[in-house]
Amino acid sequence: MNIATYTQPAPTPKLKLPMTSLRVFQDLAPSQQAAIYKRLFVRNYRADHIFYMPGDTADTVYLIVTGQVQLYRMTLSGKKILITTRFDGDLFGETALMSTDLHTTYAQATENCVVIAMHNTKMKALMLQEPQIAMRVMNMIGERLSSSERRLEEIAFQSIASRLAALLLQLAEPTPEPTVVGYTHRDLAEILGTYRETTTQTLNEFKLKGLIAIGRRRIRLLNTYALRDLVKA
Repeated sequence: MNIATYTQPAPTPKLKLPMTSLRVFQDLAPSQQAAIYKRLFVRNYRADHIFYMPGDTADTVYLIVTGQVQLYRMTLSGKKILITTRFDGDLFGETALMSTDLHTTYAQATENCVVIAMHNTKMKALMLQEPQIAMRVMNMIGERLSSSERRLEEIAFQSIASRLAALLLQLAEPTPEPTVVGYTHRDLAEILGTYRETTTQTLNEFKLKGLIAIGRRRIRLLNTYALRDLVKA
């Protein structure tokens, strides 16, 4: 872990935010979004920046304007277990809205990011002022709880092949040729909670069966029907 990346970021002055891309504000009228924008403080963060780590006080909510952030834990043996990845328009650190407890995960940028950091008291006040924001946050948290429950069920009852097929279908961009972009074999293994070697072996088996085509950080899904059948198996 490169603790040197746990530093103060540079402010981003007068950045024009695509407010409609921030999910928490998408139900507001343009005038309401403009009023909120005036209160926001936006910063640039470099790849590998650590926003928080286990033991840090959970008092800030983060909104991702652009970029990608991983939430993960480390085992005693030093193995990284990826909890989830957050993308453009997402929020993270929502634990700060529910308690004043300490963080139990790491939050680390995997690429250069533009992020809004809001203290929990400020975010709670905004949610009281604009109930649409509160409802949107509740919906996002509910989606994540459902996703976590599905992952636990998959881990308990599905094979690695079934879980990997489900993950590829979930991550694939909705294009005429669905493609998973930007993930290494190690990234996929960390999401599944398994070894990279196991993931690579299973991907190669999928390739031999004509289910996928593998490139550099690109996996093209050639047979989504067969992959869905694997998920059901």
